[in-house]
Amino acid sequence: EKAKEAYTKQCAELEAVGSMDGLNVCALAWFHAVLFGDGDTRTTGAHRDNASLGPQALHEALRLLRLRERQSESSDRPTLKGARDQGLAPATREQVIDVAEFLTKHSLGETFVAKHSGIEPDATPELREKKLKELRAFSSKARNPMMHTYSILLTHEMFHGANAADIEGCRRLVQSLVKLDRLPKENTLEALELLQQAWNKHDVAVYLSGQYLLLAKALYAMILLVGVATVACTTALADAAMQDLPTDSFGQHLIFALSMANTVLLLAVKFFNPTARCNALRASAATLESIIWQFRARIGVFAVPHHSGLSQPSQPTTALRMAMVAWHARVVGGTDLLQTSLEREYPDKVYVHCQFKGTLDQLDEFHAAARVDREISALKRKLATDALAPLGKEGGAPPEHVGAAGNDEGKENLLQQKVALEDKQKDLTFFLDDHQSPVRPAEYLHLRLLVARKKYAGKIPQCYAWRRFWELILTACTVVSSTLSYLRSTVHWVSISTATAAAVTSWVSNSELTRRIELHSNTVRSIDDLIWWWRSLDDADRANHACITQFIQTGESILATERLSWIAAAKGKDKDEEQ
Repeated sequence: EKAKEAYTKQCAELEAVGSMDGLNVCALAWFHAVLFGDGDTRTTGAHRDNASLGPQALHEALRLLRLRERQSESSDRPTLKGARDQGLAPATREQVIDVAEFLTKHSLGETFVAKHSGIEPDATPELREKKLKELRAFSSKARNPMMHTYSILLTHEMFHGANAADIEGCRRLVQSLVKLDRLPKENTLEALELLQQAWNKHDVAVYLSGQYLLLAKALYAMILLVGVATVACTTALADAAMQDLPTDSFGQHLIFALSMANTVLLLAVKFFNPTARCNALRASAATLESIIWQFRARIGVFAVPHHSGLSQPSQPTTALRMAMVAWHARVVGGTDLLQTSLEREYPDKVYVHCQFKGTLDQLDEFHAAARVDREISALKRKLATDALAPLGKEGGAPPEHVGAAGNDEGKENLLQQKVALEDKQKDLTFFLDDHQSPVRPAEYLHLRLLVARKKYAGKIPQCYAWRRFWELILTACTVVSSTLSYLRSTVHWVSISTATAAAVTSWVSNSELTRRIELHSNTVRSIDDLIWWWRSLDDADRANHACITQFIQTGESILATERLSWIAAAKGKDKDEEQ
């Protein structure tokens, strides 16, 4: 009703200055936004039923879809969308018919008759009355067909409204219409439940791999320390014997205790097998994560097939289930992971992808970026509308901000505000991973490739610093050994520095710092090459299904390099232990 009042008021203002709203398409576009959008004449957007709901945590998306199912079972007309949207609820059919009737009456009312009468000023009263009667008859006959046409247009899924002054909004709308959308608007309940289980398995595998990694490092470090301590104690006892100093049994007991400790540590390594389990779990988690991303991107076996014009929307969900079953069989195949606590219940802190509770990281920053983007779009519309205002002729209600930048000073202020907002926009993110919604190539690039690139690029200086640190320790051990050898009275102490150098060398070899630097560097370079290739494509190629598939599969193969390296490392160490 408020929209009707506002529209009637605008039409009255136009009539007061000798004009009128003779373009029905303008009124249709605005009332379409009122019925199914935000009701703002200045914005451009798709039908609310097709609009993006923004990032949602996995548990929240599951809750809303389950609520939709319950509402669908208990009512013929589900009301979930009204509950989900943060603005106006979608209109009912009765409201659409009411608006269509209102527009019909307005379009074919007395204003229409007066505008299209074509009566000359000097026409006789009889001629004037005759023409008015003919127009009223035409208006009466056209009323029902026009109202029916309005109803069809307002409810049609392919009907979209746009503001001519909103250049950016029009561009986004046109791009979304001309591109073949491979992705569903949202996942089904079955797909979300599978994704929840997949992320559960992924998080457990990552958690256990981290625990085994810490255990492997701790046991290996303790073995090396015990070895160095054993050499030091043995050297000390030998030095005491050389100098004929009195010795007690404590030193011998200490050496025996260190030997027993070393034996216990070796048995612990054999029992827990932490290195092999860590590598296997890490590789399995990375494999499952790759499966999830390919499913979200709907490529490969997860693409929706189209045969003879018939689609199979459940095919990706079925493929995801089969991939998860195959992964579950491989994760324990050829390993001793069945002897671990892999399948037990874990605390909530283990699940970090909002499967059961929690909020998305950087959600506030995402909303702030969206607000800044809307403000920039509003400023652009004001500037564009000011440029188009002198061209305005009869027809179409002018937006509320016409003339906002009607003078040079006002235009300069708007330009300054626009520059300030664009500077602020650079520090904000427009992409937020909710771990469940379908992803397009641009989202995959930012949420998958650039995140992985940042992670690997950050590891390179860390590995390099640790390698330089251990090289410094080895250099110090070499200097100490040379000094002790030069001083003949302390030559037998060289064994301690030599043992320390051997322990450091063994630790560096086990850490594989050089290999990790090379691996991370190659991954970063490969990601850069792939991103450059993708950004060199035009819009038509980026919308091509083959290019999208190649882009995402290449990205996953690049990220799989590390996964395959850890699997190879685990198998190599197992063979060495068997030999």
